[in-house]
Amino acid sequence: GLAPLRALRRLSLQSNRLAELGAGLAGLDRLEELYLSHNGLSSLAGVEALVNLRILDVAANRIASFEGLAGLARLTDFWANDNAVESLDAVEDSLKPLRETLTCVYLRGNPAAAHAQYKLRVRHLLPRLEQLDDSPLE
Repeated sequence: GLAPLRALRRLSLQSNRLAELGAGLAGLDRLEELYLSHNGLSSLAGVEALVNLRILDVAANRIASFEGLAGLARLTDFWANDNAVESLDAVEDSLKPLRETLTCVYLRGNPAAAHAQYKLRVRHLLPRLEQLDDSPLE
């Protein structure tokens, strides 16, 4: 039902018990901000076509993989805390294509963030990073 809203720039679907996005976001190619926190999402399937996205909030879901971010070349803010991503290597692989744009990343609350070198590795991967979780970087 969102297809007619082609000029939409900001969409908030927080706390709506969404289990998947599927093709529901297709055609929203001008979307710049997408807020999907506190749902039941298990993947990012459906966001890969949102090429103008700058802010993506998927905090507090059940996401086990951040696959699908590679095409989001304008993404600056990625809020994905409190999800289910286990592997720090997988986090790095997913965020690597965005290393020149990401400035703010929240991953705390994922099992991968418990890794002893989590902060060091993410800071090294993302040279433009200004904030990691709740800590501004100097």
